[in-house]
Amino acid sequence: MVRVQQLSELEEVIDYCTLPMESPIADGRRELIRNMWNERIKGTKRNVEVWQALLAVRELVLPPNEDRDTWIRFAKLCWKSGRISQAKSTLVKLLQFDPESSPELTLYHAHPQVVLAYLKYQYAVGDELKRKDAFSRLQDLSVQIATATNSYSGMLVSHGAISSAGVPLTARVYLTLASWKRALSPGLDDDAIQEILVSYKNATLSAKDWGKAWHSWALFNTEVMSRYTLRGRPDIAGKYVVAAVTGYFYSIACASTTKGVDDSLQDILRLLTLWFNHGATSEVQMALEKGFTLVKIEMWLVVLPQIIARIHSNNRIVRELIQELLVRIGKGHPQALMYPLLVACKSISILRQRAAQEVVDKIRKHSGGLVDQAQLVSKELIRVAILWHEMWHEALEEASRMYFGEHNIDGMLAVLEPLHAMLERGAETIKENTFIQAYGHELLEAHECCLKYRATGEDAELTKVYKSVNTIISVLCLLESAEDDFCVL
Repeated sequence: MVRVQQLSELEEVIDYCTLPMESPIADGRRELIRNMWNERIKGTKRNVEVWQALLAVRELVLPPNEDRDTWIRFAKLCWKSGRISQAKSTLVKLLQFDPESSPELTLYHAHPQVVLAYLKYQYAVGDELKRKDAFSRLQDLSVQIATATNSYSGMLVSHGAISSAGVPLTARVYLTLASWKRALSPGLDDDAIQEILVSYKNATLSAKDWGKAWHSWALFNTEVMSRYTLRGRPDIAGKYVVAAVTGYFYSIACASTTKGVDDSLQDILRLLTLWFNHGATSEVQMALEKGFTLVKIEMWLVVLPQIIARIHSNNRIVRELIQELLVRIGKGHPQALMYPLLVACKSISILRQRAAQEVVDKIRKHSGGLVDQAQLVSKELIRVAILWHEMWHEALEEASRMYFGEHNIDGMLAVLEPLHAMLERGAETIKENTFIQAYGHELLEAHECCLKYRATGEDAELTKVYKSVNTIISVLCLLESAEDDFCVL
């Protein structure tokens, strides 16, 4: 297959050579061939021999310094494959001199993209001393790029500022500088933290649409925040929370337009953690409100369970922000919200019930039909899954625990009231009708006693309640025990 591709590209090389010079049409054809070669090699197997064979053919008409991106990728492939000497010789060919054998020639006479690649090679394969030397040279390179006073500044502005991936070279230099400084500073003192933050910040400023820079910036701010928190300095840690939240939002926004939600899932989860833990402060709240406008609403669908799980947060600011986000999601994707919200509406937590119901009511304003249908389906699923005798057995046991164990009479009545209301609505299935025929009279008497207690406050009425339902509790216990034995068999 490689041989066939070589023969095909050899024909293209001949075509490239025979095109007339100084012709706009011929120049366009040559550009088309170069772009075709560039795209083709991206899909080629990551194997040194394969790439070497293809590049040998292209080199007949396209010198390495006119195809830097491809040759730099080839050099990286060599050193990652363990071919250190071949990687070095490739980079030396691009530099047009060997920095080790000709130290009098400075690196910065070469193209900045090649210089960065060589320094990365030196850092990757060198010892501690060479790594520090590579870091020092990279610092010089970043200064030269920033001031634009070096000999290649014109070249940098004209065609060296953007790499093949569409990311400014300046941003790549700053990002590499920050990651190397972090690796060379295991202690991470305050000065090192500020130096790293400046490099990450410069990377984001140089490439505002580069998700990798924002991701790295957010991760490092999260790390610094954790360090200061462990040191007992929450006042200092707070400002890094805002920076981390902002970074995660930009990282997620960039991923939504390039890679998709799967690649940003970890960032979304980290953002949720910061939100739930630190969202009570006004600074973080403002950062969150601004960030919500940056991210596509579809990005939140994968973390709906985590968001709804915190819908009843004890912190009012966090709770209101969660509800606002859920309402926004509900406008675009109400079907994704309905069932988890309806489950939350039936929670034993009153705060959770109310919070979920508020969101459901707001969704009902624009999707009333969907809400009604979802509630109907939810109700019928519960009816199928939990029969009346199971519901009453559980409720009567809970009411007994509250009355005899906690002496919580109001709680006991609150547990029984919804079930009495259900009985008053009447039976809709054969099993429900059978239940009413078997236990309806006793339960009706118990309900009347509850109403009399509410009116008179006499404890004797509560005694009558349990005289009426004790037999029912015993029978329901026997029924459940018999069903369990049947399931075992």
